[in-house]
Amino acid sequence: MKANELRIGNLVRIDDKDSIFRVLFIKENVVQVLELGKDYPYAIVEIERIKPIPLTEEILLELGFKEQPNGWYSFCICNDWTYLNFEKLAGVELSVNKHSIMLPHINYVHQLQNLYFALTGNELTIK
Repeated sequence: MKANELRIGNLVRIDDKDSIFRVLFIKENVVQVLELGKDYPYAIVEIERIKPIPLTEEILLELGFKEQPNGWYSFCICNDWTYLNFEKLAGVELSVNKHSIMLPHINYVHQLQNLYFALTGNELTIK
């Protein structure tokens, strides 16, 4: 990953570990992270060790998406007509008042978090 892809608050992994970490600080080629569910200790790691978390059904549910009968996952982002939707083969869709656009470049949790923050000014976090 590149440092310019990350924001403070993004969820990432370190190397191939299963644990999820929250980005606390970013400076040049190092990132300070804290493991979710822990108050300390934090770690400072090289940017090369930071790995993105792929969007999966499990992680979407943890982020607050709701499974729909048609196989999609939906998240109401600010009112009754603005949604983020996800389907495994189609990817992420932004739907506003019955108009939608597919966002095929959104493949990872940090990208979805950055999109959500850009749209709402709020953080998308694991519930």
